[in-house]
Amino acid sequence: MCLFLKEMIFCLIIFCCSFGSQSVKAQTYKHIDRFESDTYFPAFIYGKGIVKDTIIRHQGLRISYHFDKGTNSRFTVIHNYDIAPQDYSFMPDKLTLTLKGGNKADQIRLRLWEDINMNRKFDSTDEVFASKPYSMGDTVWQTLQFPIDSFKKVTGTGNNKLDLNRIRAWDIEVESQNDEPHSGELYVNDLRFYSNYKPKTSKKASLTGTFITLSIADSSKNGYWTQQQWNNQLRKMKDMHLSKIIIQYSVHQNRAWYSPSNLSFVNYHETTLNKIFVAAETVGIKVYVGLSFSESWYKSDKALASTYNDLLLKNKDNMDELYKLFGSSAAFGGWYIPQEINDYDWQTENKKVLLFIWLQQVAEYAHKKDASKPVMIAPYFNLWQPADIIEAWYNELLNIAKDIDWIYPQDGVGTSLKDVHIDIPNYGSHIKSACEKHGRKFGVTVESFRQLTGWPIDNGMFSAASTDMKQINEQIQEAYRLNPNDIILFEWDYLNLN
Repeated sequence: MCLFLKEMIFCLIIFCCSFGSQSVKAQTYKHIDRFESDTYFPAFIYGKGIVKDTIIRHQGLRISYHFDKGTNSRFTVIHNYDIAPQDYSFMPDKLTLTLKGGNKADQIRLRLWEDINMNRKFDSTDEVFASKPYSMGDTVWQTLQFPIDSFKKVTGTGNNKLDLNRIRAWDIEVESQNDEPHSGELYVNDLRFYSNYKPKTSKKASLTGTFITLSIADSSKNGYWTQQQWNNQLRKMKDMHLSKIIIQYSVHQNRAWYSPSNLSFVNYHETTLNKIFVAAETVGIKVYVGLSFSESWYKSDKALASTYNDLLLKNKDNMDELYKLFGSSAAFGGWYIPQEINDYDWQTENKKVLLFIWLQQVAEYAHKKDASKPVMIAPYFNLWQPADIIEAWYNELLNIAKDIDWIYPQDGVGTSLKDVHIDIPNYGSHIKSACEKHGRKFGVTVESFRQLTGWPIDNGMFSAASTDMKQINEQIQEAYRLNPNDIILFEWDYLNLN
């Protein structure tokens, strides 16, 4: 990237982060389904006939069907969320579905299935709610509107209320309106959820810090930078009014990013962190140091106590060295625990207790060195559970891990699985509520990348590209509306300012 373009990006970031307009966004929505994967199950629920579905590229889902002779025949095409009930409760307005085709003799409606007790099955406590029916047969695409308040219960013995934060499945129901045999071919696409939330932008929305991930993947990476290069980078951060940086990890695999190191699991050590502290002291930026990290964390057995016990010993030895080297520096701000945690892998009681106790042990050891230095985590959350369940999960965490000071969840937008203006305010506000209840500081980690491969998108190796400045600005604005303690970027290298 040429120097001119880098400086243009740098100036644009300062503009986006500090001088956003005060326009009001149009009604917000998220794509529930774009019908791109084979996860739908067609079946007759009354009468007889044939129905099959096929994904057609750029056309969505094609539903080919035939009704045999008979009255009130109908079939459904269902999508089941199974172990991950969805939350459609954020200021709900309507659902929409784009479609064309079908037989004029038939009607279509959308149905929502609840899972009140979160047991992943439909039982007597659950209910199904259906929209009003619409006619079909148009040869051009049309968009049907399904206002939330128009859904009526069709079965179940629950509370007679559509619980939008417990959606286990949805289906498309097609019903014959005459008793003569006939066929149809229906295309459906782009099922959306619309919210009444209309976010306003603010001139005050800005970043306050950034993560830095150290690397020596090639000769241009920051693990090879000179003292002058780090001085320049920290000056740029200061010019952006950043007050803190978080080093993702001080040890990665068997390489320490500081020197000297006598850790038994370290074979190589660099002076990169030493240089960062010198530069940070010069410009007045605080450095929060991540502990050691091994890629084996992702595949380790989270139900074994030994997983956490072994890691705790490494954490303590690592903190001893780091505090001896940098604890007295004016730039030393605190600690970061780099092992990524989430609300999906730790749902059972056994796993939760092991995780929460380990986090407390690490944070408690850090505070014994200096109680004034905060301990930070940046958990990941996805749409695996409703937002109120995630809030309860964080309440459990903070009941045990009392020495964790800062909770700065990742917004997860880089994975392309979340909507900036619906999922972030919904889930973020619930996590913040748990933090406030326990007197902890809540922040937001804004992802500045667009993930290409790797979990949770696919089973490949992680790869990502830089996102665009417009997207980052939207994320910063949405984070600001949660009134967090900090808005932290993940991470600096994706800005291509080297």
